[in-house]
Amino acid sequence: MVRILLVEDQPSLRRLVGEVLEFSGYQVVAVADGQTALDLLRSGEFVPELILSDLLMDSLGGAALLDAVRGEWLWRDIAFLLMSGQDQLAALGEELNHEVDGYIAKPFGIKEILAAVQQALARHQPASIDESNDNQLLA
Repeated sequence: MVRILLVEDQPSLRRLVGEVLEFSGYQVVAVADGQTALDLLRSGEFVPELILSDLLMDSLGGAALLDAVRGEWLWRDIAFLLMSGQDQLAALGEELNHEVDGYIAKPFGIKEILAAVQQALARHQPASIDESNDNQLLA
């Protein structure tokens, strides 16, 4: 089961998005801010395949969490999506484009969030090994 760390400071949105993802077959741990997410990652108790984070939060926002995740070699392969209002995402410009796997503008629909999650996870899938080619090389 694919593990997702949901980081959102608005309780109702955190609950709604978490339920949608769980209903879609993902294992979700939801926290209220980036500092709690970072503490959870450092503890090793939950290592997700994807982090879905709000951009602006009181305690360690999404951009700072992204920097911390990309700065730690153990976590570099975790897919990362940022959620925020359209105007806030536009203000980010190019500075995070190479680090983040996608943006989700609020307000969003269920189909939008599920599509963004699936696309980000697909980009981080390890390349499949063609065993027939490997066997030919060994022969």
